Amino acid sequence: MHTLQKKLLYSCCMIGAMMWIVFTCAFAQTALEPAQVLEKIRDAYDKITDASATFTEEVKFKYSNIQQSLSGELEMKQGNKYRIQTDQQTVVTDGITVWSYSPINKQVLIDDYKENAKTFSPGKFLFSVPTDFQAVFLNEKTSSTETASHKDVQFALKLIPRPGTLSAAAVKSLKIWVDGKEWSIRKVEYVDMNETQRTYTVHSLSLNTGLPNSNFTFTVPNGVQVVDLRALKAKARRQ
Repeated sequence: MHTLQKKLLYSCCMIGAMMWIVFTCAFAQTALEPAQVLEKIRDAYDKITDASATFTEEVKFKYSNIQQSLSGELEMKQGNKYRIQTDQQTVVTDGITVWSYSPINKQVLIDDYKENAKTFSPGKFLFSVPTDFQAVFLNEKTSSTETASHKDVQFALKLIPRPGTLSAAAVKSLKIWVDGKEWSIRKVEYVDMNETQRTYTVHSLSLNTGLPNSNFTFTVPNGVQVVDLRALKAKARRQ
Protein backbone atom coordinates (compact mmCIF):
# COMPACT_ATOMS: atom_id res chain seq x y z
CA MET A 1 0.00 0.00 0.00
CA HIS A 2 1.40 3.39 -0.97
CA THR A 3 2.27 5.86 1.74
CA LEU A 4 -0.44 8.28 0.55
CA GLN A 5 -3.08 5.57 0.74
CA LYS A 6 -1.95 4.66 4.24
CA LYS A 7 -2.23 8.29 5.33
CA LEU A 8 -5.72 8.59 3.84
CA LEU A 9 -6.84 5.36 5.51
CA TYR A 10 -5.37 6.47 8.83
CA SER A 11 -7.10 9.85 8.54
CA CYS A 12 -10.46 8.21 7.77
CA CYS A 13 -10.09 5.90 10.75
CA MET A 14 -9.24 8.80 13.05
CA ILE A 15 -12.19 10.88 11.81
CA GLY A 16 -14.51 7.91 12.28
CA ALA A 17 -13.20 7.31 15.78
CA MET A 18 -13.60 10.99 16.70
CA MET A 19 -17.18 11.07 15.35
CA TRP A 20 -18.04 7.98 17.39
CA ILE A 21 -16.60 9.55 20.54
CA VAL A 22 -18.54 12.78 19.93
CA PHE A 23 -21.75 10.82 19.30
CA THR A 24 -21.44 8.65 22.39
CA CYS A 25 -20.54 11.60 24.59
CA ALA A 26 -23.50 13.61 23.29
CA PHE A 27 -25.80 10.66 23.86
CA ALA A 28 -24.49 10.18 27.39
CA GLN A 29 -25.29 13.82 28.12
CA THR A 30 -28.79 13.77 26.63
CA ALA A 31 -30.16 10.39 27.73
CA LEU A 32 -32.47 11.03 30.68
CA GLU A 33 -33.49 8.99 33.67
CA PRO A 34 -37.17 8.89 34.68
CA ALA A 35 -36.57 11.15 37.69
CA GLN A 36 -34.91 13.71 35.40
CA VAL A 37 -37.94 13.72 33.10
CA LEU A 38 -40.19 14.48 36.10
CA GLU A 39 -37.83 17.25 37.17
CA LYS A 40 -37.99 18.84 33.71
CA ILE A 41 -41.79 18.74 33.87
CA ARG A 42 -41.73 20.43 37.28
CA ASP A 43 -39.32 23.10 36.01
CA ALA A 44 -41.63 23.80 33.05
CA TYR A 45 -44.74 23.90 35.25
CA ASP A 46 -43.08 26.34 37.67
CA LYS A 47 -43.13 28.87 34.81
CA ILE A 48 -46.85 28.44 34.14
CA THR A 49 -49.14 31.12 35.55
CA ASP A 50 -52.26 29.88 33.76
CA ALA A 51 -53.23 27.27 31.18
CA SER A 52 -56.19 26.16 29.11
CA ALA A 53 -56.66 22.87 27.31
CA THR A 54 -59.19 20.71 25.54
CA PHE A 55 -59.23 17.04 26.44
CA THR A 56 -61.09 13.78 26.14
CA GLU A 57 -61.85 11.46 29.03
CA GLU A 58 -62.42 7.74 28.69
CA VAL A 59 -63.70 5.80 31.68
CA LYS A 60 -63.79 2.01 32.00
CA PHE A 61 -65.57 0.36 34.92
CA LYS A 62 -64.05 -3.09 35.39
CA TYR A 63 -66.87 -4.92 37.17
CA SER A 64 -69.74 -3.61 35.05
CA ASN A 65 -67.83 -3.52 31.74
CA ILE A 66 -69.34 -0.08 31.13
CA GLN A 67 -67.31 2.42 29.12
CA GLN A 68 -67.89 6.17 28.89
CA SER A 69 -66.28 8.83 26.75
CA LEU A 70 -66.65 12.60 26.84
CA SER A 71 -64.87 15.79 25.82
CA GLY A 72 -64.16 18.81 27.94
CA GLU A 73 -62.33 22.07 28.48
CA LEU A 74 -59.95 22.81 31.33
CA GLU A 75 -58.67 26.14 32.61
CA MET A 76 -56.31 26.54 35.54
CA LYS A 77 -54.44 29.33 37.26
CA GLN A 78 -51.96 29.58 40.10
CA GLY A 79 -53.59 29.58 43.51
CA ASN A 80 -55.52 26.32 43.08
CA LYS A 81 -57.94 27.93 40.64
CA TYR A 82 -59.46 25.77 37.94
CA ARG A 83 -62.55 25.27 35.79
CA ILE A 84 -63.42 21.91 34.24
CA GLN A 85 -66.39 21.88 31.89
CA THR A 86 -67.97 18.91 30.11
CA ASP A 87 -71.44 18.19 28.77
CA GLN A 88 -72.29 16.42 32.02
CA GLN A 89 -70.74 18.65 34.66
CA THR A 90 -68.97 21.93 35.38
CA VAL A 91 -66.58 22.16 38.34
CA VAL A 92 -65.17 25.56 39.28
CA THR A 93 -62.99 26.67 42.18
CA ASP A 94 -61.24 29.90 43.12
CA GLY A 95 -59.05 28.04 45.60
CA ILE A 96 -61.47 28.77 48.45
CA THR A 97 -64.91 27.64 47.29
CA VAL A 98 -65.78 24.89 44.83
CA TRP A 99 -68.97 24.77 42.75
CA SER A 100 -70.13 21.51 41.11
CA TYR A 101 -72.91 22.09 38.61
CA SER A 102 -74.94 19.31 37.00
CA PRO A 103 -77.09 20.60 34.09
CA ILE A 104 -78.90 17.25 33.93
CA ASN A 105 -79.96 17.40 37.57
CA LYS A 106 -80.30 21.20 37.54
CA GLN A 107 -78.36 21.33 40.78
CA VAL A 108 -75.28 23.12 42.14
CA LEU A 109 -73.30 21.76 45.08
CA ILE A 110 -71.20 24.35 46.95
CA ASP A 111 -68.41 23.36 49.31
CA ASP A 112 -65.06 24.48 50.68
CA TYR A 113 -62.12 23.67 48.43
CA LYS A 114 -59.95 20.95 49.88
CA GLU A 115 -57.08 18.92 48.47
CA ASN A 116 -57.79 15.20 48.67
CA ALA A 117 -55.41 12.46 47.53
CA LYS A 118 -58.35 10.14 46.88
CA THR A 119 -60.05 12.44 44.37
CA PHE A 120 -58.93 12.78 40.77
CA SER A 121 -59.48 15.46 38.16
CA PRO A 122 -57.85 16.25 34.81
CA GLY A 123 -55.96 19.20 36.23
CA LYS A 124 -54.57 17.26 39.15
CA PHE A 125 -51.98 15.49 37.01
CA LEU A 126 -52.10 17.25 33.64
CA PHE A 127 -50.67 20.41 35.20
CA SER A 128 -48.82 19.12 38.23
CA VAL A 129 -46.42 16.34 39.14
CA PRO A 130 -46.99 14.60 42.48
CA THR A 131 -43.96 14.27 44.73
CA ASP A 132 -45.05 11.05 46.45
CA PHE A 133 -44.41 8.90 43.36
CA GLN A 134 -41.30 7.36 41.86
CA ALA A 135 -41.07 6.86 38.09
CA VAL A 136 -39.90 4.13 35.69
CA PHE A 137 -39.99 4.08 31.89
CA LEU A 138 -42.74 2.02 30.30
CA ASN A 139 -40.45 0.88 27.48
CA GLU A 140 -36.77 0.92 26.58
CA LYS A 141 -37.19 3.25 23.59
CA THR A 142 -37.88 6.30 25.66
CA SER A 143 -34.84 5.75 27.85
CA SER A 144 -32.19 5.00 25.25
CA THR A 145 -32.80 6.40 21.77
CA GLU A 146 -33.74 10.05 22.14
CA THR A 147 -32.20 12.84 20.08
CA ALA A 148 -30.18 15.66 21.58
CA SER A 149 -33.12 18.11 21.50
CA HIS A 150 -35.81 15.62 22.64
CA LYS A 151 -38.22 17.43 20.27
CA ASP A 152 -41.42 15.65 19.28
CA VAL A 153 -40.63 12.80 21.67
CA GLN A 154 -43.12 11.26 24.03
CA PHE A 155 -41.67 9.82 27.20
CA ALA A 156 -43.93 7.12 28.61
CA LEU A 157 -43.64 6.77 32.38
CA LYS A 158 -45.25 4.65 35.04
CA LEU A 159 -45.57 6.42 38.40
CA ILE A 160 -45.46 4.20 41.46
CA PRO A 161 -46.82 5.55 44.78
CA ARG A 162 -44.30 5.55 47.58
CA PRO A 163 -45.28 3.12 50.38
CA GLY A 164 -47.07 4.72 53.30
CA THR A 165 -48.31 7.78 51.38
CA LEU A 166 -51.94 8.82 50.86
CA SER A 167 -51.56 8.14 47.15
CA ALA A 168 -50.58 4.53 47.87
CA ALA A 169 -54.01 4.03 49.42
CA ALA A 170 -55.86 5.69 46.52
CA VAL A 171 -53.93 4.91 43.32
CA LYS A 172 -53.45 1.43 41.94
CA SER A 173 -51.80 2.46 38.67
CA LEU A 174 -50.74 5.75 37.10
CA LYS A 175 -49.11 6.26 33.70
CA ILE A 176 -48.22 9.51 31.94
CA TRP A 177 -47.06 10.43 28.44
CA VAL A 178 -44.84 13.50 28.24
CA ASP A 179 -44.09 15.87 25.36
CA GLY A 180 -40.30 16.23 25.25
CA LYS A 181 -40.52 19.60 23.47
CA GLU A 182 -42.64 21.55 25.96
CA TRP A 183 -42.16 19.08 28.84
CA SER A 184 -45.90 18.91 29.37
CA ILE A 185 -48.06 15.91 30.20
CA ARG A 186 -50.19 15.03 27.18
CA LYS A 187 -51.91 11.89 28.43
CA VAL A 188 -52.72 10.31 31.79
CA GLU A 189 -53.98 6.81 32.51
CA TYR A 190 -55.20 6.38 36.08
CA VAL A 191 -56.61 3.30 37.81
CA ASP A 192 -58.10 3.65 41.28
CA MET A 193 -58.49 1.01 43.96
CA ASN A 194 -61.91 0.05 42.58
CA GLU A 195 -60.30 -0.87 39.24
CA THR A 196 -61.93 2.08 37.47
CA GLN A 197 -59.65 3.30 34.69
CA ARG A 198 -59.69 6.92 33.55
CA THR A 199 -57.67 8.10 30.55
CA TYR A 200 -57.26 11.81 29.82
CA THR A 201 -55.77 12.94 26.51
CA VAL A 202 -54.85 16.57 25.80
CA HIS A 203 -55.69 17.78 22.28
CA SER A 204 -54.87 21.49 22.49
CA LEU A 205 -52.87 23.47 25.01
CA SER A 206 -52.34 27.21 25.59
CA LEU A 207 -50.06 28.58 28.30
CA ASN A 208 -49.74 31.93 30.08
CA THR A 209 -52.48 33.76 28.18
CA GLY A 210 -53.57 35.88 31.16
CA LEU A 211 -56.82 34.16 32.15
CA PRO A 212 -58.95 36.50 34.34
CA ASN A 213 -59.92 35.52 37.88
CA SER A 214 -63.57 35.84 36.87
CA ASN A 215 -63.18 32.55 34.98
CA PHE A 216 -62.82 30.80 38.32
CA THR A 217 -66.07 31.84 39.97
CA PHE A 218 -69.52 30.48 39.21
CA THR A 219 -72.84 32.24 38.75
CA VAL A 220 -75.77 29.96 39.52
CA PRO A 221 -78.23 29.82 36.59
CA ASN A 222 -81.88 30.65 37.17
CA GLY A 223 -84.10 27.73 38.14
CA VAL A 224 -81.23 25.64 39.52
CA GLN A 225 -81.32 24.08 42.99
CA VAL A 226 -78.47 25.15 45.28
CA VAL A 227 -77.18 22.75 47.92
CA ASP A 228 -74.69 24.43 50.24
CA LEU A 229 -72.71 21.59 51.78
CA ARG A 230 -70.84 24.04 54.01
CA ALA A 231 -74.07 24.98 55.81
CA LEU A 232 -75.12 21.33 56.15
CA LYS A 233 -71.74 20.43 57.68
CA ALA A 234 -71.89 23.35 60.10
CA LYS A 235 -75.41 22.33 61.15
CA ALA A 236 -74.29 18.75 61.73
CA ARG A 237 -71.41 19.93 63.92
CA ARG A 238 -73.79 21.95 66.12
CA GLN A 239 -76.05 18.97 66.76
